[in-house]
Order: sequence, then structure tokens, then C-alpha cells
Amino acid sequence: MLQSVVFGKPKATRGESPSVAKAKPVTGRERLHFFDAELAKANAAVEDLGKRVATLENIGVEAVAADKALQTFIAQDGGTDALLAHSSGTSKPDDEVSKLIMAAKSTAEASLPAKTALPLQLEKLAAAKSEVARLGEEKNAEIGRYLTTLADSTARKYKAAFEECCRLHDELMGFADGASLYMGEIALIIEELRTPRFNLPSLACLNEHDPFLRHRANSHTVAASSKTWGAVKARLQLDVDADLSDLIGGVK
Repeated sequence: MLQSVVFGKPKATRGESPSVAKAKPVTGRERLHFFDAELAKANAAVEDLGKRVATLENIGVEAVAADKALQTFIAQDGGTDALLAHSSGTSKPDDEVSKLIMAAKSTAEASLPAKTALPLQLEKLAAAKSEVARLGEEKNAEIGRYLTTLADSTARKYKAAFEECCRLHDELMGFADGASLYMGEIALIIEELRTPRFNLPSLACLNEHDPFLRHRANSHTVAASSKTWGAVKARLQLDVDADLSDLIGGVK
């Protein structure tokens, strides 16, 4: 069965059931967990304050609508007579005018304290939204720091590989210097080695704006290598079956 691979790990293919067990928190992500929890609290506060603000605003809207409905009723034919009957106490509780006056009175009573409370709740809501934005930025910054930490382990390997390449290059420079007779028609060009440098801690250098890791041949390494290859050549000239393992590791 074919599998897709992400960062060297097989991904479950269609038809395979993922594990139902919840993964344990990964070590090193404590600050991510902190900001995630704080952001959840802040979002919950925004939701709660948003409901409070909406309720207070709706109370004001309902008061205006109730008063408008009462005034519209009074303006109709018979409206003033119904209002007079209510004023004299002869109207019934289920009369239209009684219900409209009751609605207008109750909403008007609630509207004033709601209007007074609204500015403070709006201020709290704005502060809560600002906190959500701040925590969101903090969480994203922490994700960036965590990702950098993960990538830096690869950067260390990258740097080590470049340093090994440079070491081998200097050894071969020594061979070319000491055995140029055998190099054929390929001309040796001495230039610095360089490879792209990524902005990660393990690849830091003195010039922080330099986009490359650089290396120039180490004259001591080149000289030592040249001397070794010269010794190899001399030994073979004396004895073609000579043991070379003390000069070149792994070769006898």
C-alpha cells in the first residue's frame, strides 16, 4: 500500500483508523500551552461581553419600538378615546392600549439603566478584544520561536556537513599540491567555499548580514595533507605493496 510521507513519517492512508488516544503534551511547548489557554479565556470574555452589549443595546431598541407602537396606536381612530379610558381606569388589562402602555413603561424603565451601563460594557469589550489581539501575537511569536528551535537542529547538521566538506576540500587541496603531476589537465582554482546561510542560531556569524557560510582553505591542513600524500608516494616508490594504513586511514 502506498503511503504519503511528511518529514520522514508515514501518514495514515484512507481506510486506516487514527489512534483514538489523545497525544500527551510535548515537552518544550509549555509557553505555547500557556498562550493557548490564555487566548481561550480572552476569547470567552469577548463572547460574554459581546452578549452583554447586545442585550443592553436591544433593551434600548425595544424601548423605542414600544413607544413608537404606542404612539402609532394613539394616532389611529379611537386611539385617544382608548387612552382616556385607560387614564380613567375603565380599560381592561387585555385591552390593546393597556398592553401597549405596559410594554412602553417596562421597556422605558429598563432603558435608562441599560443606557447608563452600556458605555462601560463597550469599554470592557474593546479592552477584551485588544487582549485577544495581543495574546494572538504573543502566541504566533512563540510558535515562531518554537519552530526556530526545531529547525535549528537541522541547521546544526547542515553546518557540520559544510564543515566536513571544507575539511575534505582542504585535504584534497593538499593532495593536489603534493601530487599535481597526477591531476591531469584539470586546473586547480583556489576560491573560497560558500553555501547559503539561514537565519538560525546555529548558523550565526560575525557579519549578521552575510547570506553565506564561507570557508577559505586552511594552510596548515593543506600543508599537512600535502606532506602525507608525499609520504604515500615515496613509500609506494620504494615498495608497491607497502602498508599505507598509518598514513591514510582504511587503506593498506
